[in-house]
Amino acid sequence: MKTRFRVGCLLLVVFAACTETFEVNAPYQDIFAVYGVLDPHQDTQYVRISLAFQPEENAYDLAKTIDLSVRDLNVSLSGNGKTYSATFADSIPKRTEGDFVPFAGAYRFITAGSDRLIAGSRYELRISREDDSTFWLAAATRIPPQPLIISPTRYDWQGEYCLPIVDVEDTVSVVFRKNDRPDNRSSHFEIRWLLRYEVGGEHRELQTIPSPPFNRNVRCGNAGNGNLCFSTGNGSVLEEWLTSIPLASQGLNPEIRCSQIPIELSRVAEIQLTAMDSVLASYILANDPRELNLNTYRAEFTNVKGSVPAVGILGSISYDNEPFLLSPCAESRLGFSTRPVSQTCQ
Repeated sequence: MKTRFRVGCLLLVVFAACTETFEVNAPYQDIFAVYGVLDPHQDTQYVRISLAFQPEENAYDLAKTIDLSVRDLNVSLSGNGKTYSATFADSIPKRTEGDFVPFAGAYRFITAGSDRLIAGSRYELRISREDDSTFWLAAATRIPPQPLIISPTRYDWQGEYCLPIVDVEDTVSVVFRKNDRPDNRSSHFEIRWLLRYEVGGEHRELQTIPSPPFNRNVRCGNAGNGNLCFSTGNGSVLEEWLTSIPLASQGLNPEIRCSQIPIELSRVAEIQLTAMDSVLASYILANDPRELNLNTYRAEFTNVKGSVPAVGILGSISYDNEPFLLSPCAESRLGFSTRPVSQTCQ
């Protein structure tokens, strides 16, 4: 099963500085914040629509007491010859813990089965309200084609698919095909590493922080026509896992290492390569604290337009997950194995 990280429903509640002309404590007006990332691998899509106005009173106190989600809107998504109507879903748990309201509302589209979103297709979001015929908001994205990891990858052995061993305790190079078609709208890519384990019989999943978005070879030479290569820092994957995994953890059942049916292969560890459209990539890069500028503010990137002030994005992703086996060294250091390993592993 493909797992998606990043992508769920992010919350745009308050903006400190949206554009050069946005006055934080200006007289009250409705400023809408729209955020959605379409994922063709998922059966459900979420779009968050909230008010982005920051009042003169303490915004921190406001965020602790109310959810600024906007209800009673007509929200639709159109593309590839289909139109989807959204329903408002209340009380969606937030993924972060803290002092703010633990739940949020979002508009939900069902995209399962024959209604699944199609990579390479363009989708447009339209927002209106019945009590105001002049009100409208819109945004559009083209879902990037699915990239393909070509190394490390499963290999054929005596008519079966077998998992490769990846030395995450060393430098790892990931080579992938961009699906460089004429309609390819992939702008940037990111890589993360997934690890599944048990603690007290409870299944858990650990994800590394995604790499910064990239659109060229990273610490690699030429990967071939239509390919890109990304190399990790030496031992960085294992070190990040070690700082986050509990001491009492146990690896999940890894015995299915070769099979004629790929879906049966163990998925204790996976590489996840995500392609982003230009909208999402621009949004991430614009808000990356590593991107320096000479100003004291950051202009807010948005592709939302309409009859009222609005910020936010409708972006999209597509991704490929490739399972692999841990080396004896990595298994030992993670506490998944008690087999003796060489001193160089330490």
